[in-house]
Amino acid sequence: MIKYSLLFVWLVVSQASLFAQEHQKQLGLGGQVYYSSVYWMQSEAPVDSLNTMDKGLAGINPQVWFIREWKRYSVLQVGLHYSTTGFQRRAEDIQSGVVYHPDIPKRTDNLQGDPRHIDFIYRAHYIGLPVFWNREIIALRKTISLHYFFTPGISFGFLVYDKTIARTRGFGYDGKNRFAVNNIYDGNPISIQLHLGGRVEYMVDARYRTHIQPVISLPITSVFRGGDKAYVPYVGVNVVVSRILGKEIIPD
Repeated sequence: MIKYSLLFVWLVVSQASLFAQEHQKQLGLGGQVYYSSVYWMQSEAPVDSLNTMDKGLAGINPQVWFIREWKRYSVLQVGLHYSTTGFQRRAEDIQSGVVYHPDIPKRTDNLQGDPRHIDFIYRAHYIGLPVFWNREIIALRKTISLHYFFTPGISFGFLVYDKTIARTRGFGYDGKNRFAVNNIYDGNPISIQLHLGGRVEYMVDARYRTHIQPVISLPITSVFRGGDKAYVPYVGVNVVVSRILGKEIIPD
Protein backbone atom coordinates (compact mmCIF):
# COMPACT_ATOMS: atom_id res chain seq x y z
CA MET A 1 0.00 0.00 0.00
CA ILE A 2 2.85 2.40 0.82
CA LYS A 3 4.52 1.98 -2.56
CA TYR A 4 1.21 2.55 -4.39
CA SER A 5 0.56 5.73 -2.40
CA LEU A 6 4.03 7.06 -3.18
CA LEU A 7 3.57 6.11 -6.84
CA PHE A 8 0.29 8.05 -6.95
CA VAL A 9 1.93 11.17 -5.52
CA TRP A 10 4.88 10.86 -7.93
CA LEU A 11 2.56 10.54 -10.93
CA VAL A 12 0.58 13.63 -9.91
CA VAL A 13 3.71 15.73 -9.39
CA SER A 14 5.38 14.53 -12.61
CA GLN A 15 2.29 15.25 -14.70
CA ALA A 16 2.02 18.71 -13.16
CA SER A 17 5.65 19.33 -14.09
CA LEU A 18 4.99 18.45 -17.72
CA PHE A 19 2.04 20.81 -18.02
CA ALA A 20 3.40 23.64 -15.92
CA GLN A 21 6.97 24.26 -17.00
CA GLU A 22 6.50 28.04 -17.06
CA HIS A 23 4.10 28.31 -14.15
CA GLN A 24 4.70 29.56 -10.66
CA LYS A 25 6.11 27.23 -7.98
CA GLN A 26 6.08 27.78 -4.22
CA LEU A 27 7.55 26.05 -1.17
CA GLY A 28 5.58 26.57 2.03
CA LEU A 29 5.86 25.88 5.75
CA GLY A 30 2.94 25.89 8.13
CA GLY A 31 0.69 23.99 10.44
CA GLN A 32 -2.85 22.80 10.90
CA VAL A 33 -5.04 23.49 13.90
CA TYR A 34 -7.57 20.65 14.06
CA TYR A 35 -10.35 19.02 16.06
CA SER A 36 -11.08 15.30 15.62
CA SER A 37 -13.83 13.11 17.05
CA VAL A 38 -14.99 9.55 16.49
CA TYR A 39 -18.37 9.33 14.69
CA TRP A 40 -18.81 5.55 14.55
CA MET A 41 -17.17 2.83 16.61
CA GLN A 42 -17.46 -0.93 16.92
CA SER A 43 -15.43 -2.94 19.42
CA GLU A 44 -15.02 -6.62 20.25
CA ALA A 45 -13.57 -5.80 23.68
CA PRO A 46 -16.06 -6.23 26.56
CA VAL A 47 -14.34 -3.43 28.50
CA ASP A 48 -15.41 -1.00 25.80
CA SER A 49 -19.07 -1.28 26.81
CA LEU A 50 -18.18 0.62 29.98
CA ASN A 51 -17.05 3.67 28.03
CA THR A 52 -20.24 5.62 27.61
CA MET A 53 -19.08 9.05 26.47
CA ASP A 54 -17.05 10.02 23.40
CA LYS A 55 -15.19 13.34 23.26
CA GLY A 56 -12.98 14.89 20.62
CA LEU A 57 -9.34 15.96 20.66
CA ALA A 58 -7.66 19.12 19.39
CA GLY A 59 -4.07 19.70 18.32
CA ILE A 60 -1.57 21.20 15.87
CA ASN A 61 0.07 19.35 12.94
CA PRO A 62 3.29 20.71 11.29
CA GLN A 63 3.33 20.75 7.47
CA VAL A 64 5.58 21.30 4.44
CA TRP A 65 3.94 22.10 1.09
CA PHE A 66 4.98 22.21 -2.56
CA ILE A 67 2.52 24.41 -4.47
CA ARG A 68 2.50 24.69 -8.24
CA GLU A 69 0.20 26.14 -10.86
CA TRP A 70 -1.04 23.29 -13.00
CA LYS A 71 -3.27 24.89 -15.58
CA ARG A 72 -4.96 28.26 -15.87
CA TYR A 73 -6.75 28.97 -12.55
CA SER A 74 -5.75 25.54 -11.14
CA VAL A 75 -3.11 24.91 -8.48
CA LEU A 76 -1.65 21.59 -7.34
CA GLN A 77 -0.70 21.34 -3.68
CA VAL A 78 1.36 18.36 -2.44
CA GLY A 79 2.49 18.12 1.17
CA LEU A 80 4.27 16.20 3.87
CA HIS A 81 2.98 16.43 7.41
CA TYR A 82 3.19 14.84 10.82
CA SER A 83 -0.35 14.40 12.04
CA THR A 84 -2.20 13.07 15.04
CA THR A 85 -5.82 12.03 15.27
CA GLY A 86 -7.86 10.46 18.00
CA PHE A 87 -10.62 10.70 20.54
CA GLN A 88 -11.33 10.00 24.19
CA ARG A 89 -13.85 7.71 25.83
CA ARG A 90 -15.06 7.84 29.39
CA ALA A 91 -15.87 5.17 31.96
CA GLU A 92 -18.19 6.81 34.49
CA ASP A 93 -19.40 6.07 38.01
CA ILE A 94 -16.32 4.01 38.91
CA GLN A 95 -17.04 1.20 41.36
CA SER A 96 -14.63 -0.82 43.49
CA GLY A 97 -13.93 -4.40 42.38
CA VAL A 98 -14.60 -3.71 38.67
CA VAL A 99 -11.98 -4.04 35.89
CA TYR A 100 -12.14 -1.03 33.57
CA HIS A 101 -8.95 -1.78 31.65
CA PRO A 102 -6.50 -4.73 31.78
CA ASP A 103 -3.71 -2.38 32.96
CA ILE A 104 -5.80 -0.70 35.66
CA PRO A 105 -6.13 -2.82 38.83
CA LYS A 106 -9.42 -3.34 40.62
CA ARG A 107 -10.28 -0.85 43.29
CA THR A 108 -10.94 -2.54 46.61
CA ASP A 109 -11.14 0.52 48.85
CA ASN A 110 -13.96 3.00 49.15
CA LEU A 111 -13.80 5.72 46.51
CA GLN A 112 -14.19 9.29 47.59
CA GLY A 113 -15.12 12.27 45.48
CA ASP A 114 -17.71 13.05 42.87
CA PRO A 115 -17.64 12.70 39.93
CA ARG A 116 -15.54 9.54 39.60
CA HIS A 117 -14.51 8.56 36.09
CA ILE A 118 -11.64 7.42 33.86
CA ASP A 119 -10.91 9.08 30.50
CA PHE A 120 -9.13 6.84 27.98
CA ILE A 121 -7.39 9.17 25.50
CA TYR A 122 -6.39 7.48 22.24
CA ARG A 123 -4.01 9.15 19.76
CA ALA A 124 -2.59 7.79 16.50
CA HIS A 125 0.49 9.48 15.01
CA TYR A 126 1.02 9.46 11.23
CA ILE A 127 3.40 10.65 8.55
CA GLY A 128 1.02 11.93 5.87
CA LEU A 129 1.12 12.67 2.13
CA PRO A 130 -1.78 15.04 1.27
CA VAL A 131 -2.59 16.00 -2.33
CA PHE A 132 -4.96 18.94 -2.95
CA TRP A 133 -6.29 20.33 -6.21
CA ASN A 134 -7.22 24.02 -5.93
CA ARG A 135 -9.58 25.60 -8.45
CA GLU A 136 -9.77 29.38 -8.30
CA ILE A 137 -13.22 30.94 -7.93
CA ILE A 138 -12.79 33.75 -10.44
CA ALA A 139 -16.04 35.49 -9.50
CA LEU A 140 -14.62 36.29 -6.06
CA ARG A 141 -11.40 37.87 -7.30
CA LYS A 142 -11.38 41.64 -6.75
CA THR A 143 -7.63 42.26 -6.70
CA ILE A 144 -4.49 40.58 -8.00
CA SER A 145 -3.24 40.17 -4.41
CA LEU A 146 -6.10 38.00 -3.15
CA HIS A 147 -7.27 34.68 -4.61
CA TYR A 148 -10.02 32.28 -3.48
CA PHE A 149 -10.03 28.56 -4.28
CA PHE A 150 -12.29 25.53 -3.99
CA THR A 151 -10.20 22.60 -2.69
CA PRO A 152 -10.90 18.85 -2.87
CA GLY A 153 -8.13 16.39 -2.01
CA ILE A 154 -6.94 13.05 -0.69
CA SER A 155 -4.23 12.05 1.79
CA PHE A 156 -2.39 8.87 2.68
CA GLY A 157 -1.10 8.39 6.23
CA PHE A 158 1.39 5.84 7.53
CA LEU A 159 1.20 4.97 11.22
CA VAL A 160 4.27 5.86 13.30
CA TYR A 161 2.82 4.79 16.64
CA ASP A 162 -0.36 4.96 18.68
CA LYS A 163 -0.93 5.10 22.40
CA THR A 164 -3.63 5.36 25.04
CA ILE A 165 -3.42 7.56 28.14
CA ALA A 166 -5.72 6.93 31.10
CA ARG A 167 -6.70 9.93 33.22
CA THR A 168 -8.65 9.45 36.44
CA ARG A 169 -10.80 11.88 38.39
CA GLY A 170 -11.97 11.43 41.96
CA PHE A 171 -9.29 8.82 42.72
CA GLY A 172 -5.78 7.78 41.70
CA TYR A 173 -3.21 5.00 41.79
CA ASP A 174 -0.02 5.46 43.82
CA GLY A 175 -0.63 9.18 43.87
CA LYS A 176 -0.98 9.42 40.08
CA ASN A 177 -4.04 10.23 38.03
CA ARG A 178 -2.53 10.18 34.51
CA PHE A 179 -0.53 7.28 33.06
CA ALA A 180 0.02 5.24 29.89
CA VAL A 181 -1.84 1.96 29.38
CA ASN A 182 -1.58 -0.66 26.67
CA ASN A 183 -3.89 -0.27 23.70
CA ILE A 184 -6.79 -2.69 23.65
CA TYR A 185 -7.10 -1.97 19.91
CA ASP A 186 -4.84 -2.88 16.98
CA GLY A 187 -3.82 0.27 15.10
CA ASN A 188 -4.29 0.38 11.33
CA PRO A 189 -0.90 1.02 9.61
CA ILE A 190 -2.58 2.90 6.72
CA SER A 191 -4.92 5.89 6.84
CA ILE A 192 -6.77 7.28 3.80
CA GLN A 193 -8.77 10.50 4.06
CA LEU A 194 -10.84 12.50 1.59
CA HIS A 195 -10.77 16.28 2.00
CA LEU A 196 -13.07 19.13 1.05
CA GLY A 197 -12.38 22.76 1.74
CA GLY A 198 -11.29 26.12 0.44
CA ARG A 199 -8.17 28.22 0.28
CA VAL A 200 -7.41 31.93 0.43
CA GLU A 201 -4.03 33.09 -0.88
CA TYR A 202 -2.69 36.56 -0.19
CA MET A 203 0.32 38.00 -2.03
CA VAL A 204 2.44 39.68 0.66
CA ASP A 205 5.08 40.88 -1.81
CA ALA A 206 6.85 39.71 -4.96
CA ARG A 207 8.28 36.63 -3.22
CA TYR A 208 6.04 35.65 -0.31
CA ARG A 209 2.47 34.39 0.01
CA THR A 210 0.25 33.50 2.95
CA HIS A 211 -2.48 30.86 2.78
CA ILE A 212 -5.51 30.11 4.96
CA GLN A 213 -7.16 26.79 4.14
CA PRO A 214 -10.15 25.41 6.09
CA VAL A 215 -10.60 21.68 5.48
CA ILE A 216 -13.13 18.97 6.37
CA SER A 217 -11.53 15.50 6.37
CA LEU A 218 -13.58 12.31 6.00
CA PRO A 219 -11.97 8.91 6.66
CA ILE A 220 -12.12 5.99 4.24
CA THR A 221 -10.21 3.68 6.59
CA SER A 222 -10.67 2.89 10.27
CA VAL A 223 -7.94 3.85 12.75
CA PHE A 224 -8.17 0.25 13.98
CA ARG A 225 -7.99 -3.01 12.05
CA GLY A 226 -9.56 -6.39 12.68
CA GLY A 227 -12.90 -6.57 14.46
CA ASP A 228 -12.44 -3.17 16.14
CA LYS A 229 -13.49 -0.21 13.99
CA ALA A 230 -13.38 3.53 14.58
CA TYR A 231 -13.77 6.25 11.96
CA VAL A 232 -12.40 9.63 13.02
CA PRO A 233 -13.21 12.67 10.85
CA TYR A 234 -11.79 16.06 11.68
CA VAL A 235 -12.06 19.72 10.82
CA GLY A 236 -8.96 21.85 10.55
CA VAL A 237 -7.43 25.06 9.27
CA ASN A 238 -4.08 25.06 7.46
CA VAL A 239 -2.01 28.21 7.91
CA VAL A 240 0.95 28.42 5.51
CA VAL A 241 3.64 30.92 4.55
CA SER A 242 5.26 30.17 1.18
CA ARG A 243 8.09 31.53 -0.94
CA ILE A 244 8.20 31.71 -4.74
CA LEU A 245 10.81 29.39 -6.27
CA GLY A 246 12.73 30.60 -9.28
CA LYS A 247 11.57 33.55 -11.36
CA GLU A 248 8.42 35.26 -10.20
CA ILE A 249 5.46 35.04 -12.58
CA ILE A 250 2.59 37.45 -11.97
CA PRO A 251 -0.73 35.53 -12.24
CA ASP A 252 -3.37 36.56 -14.75
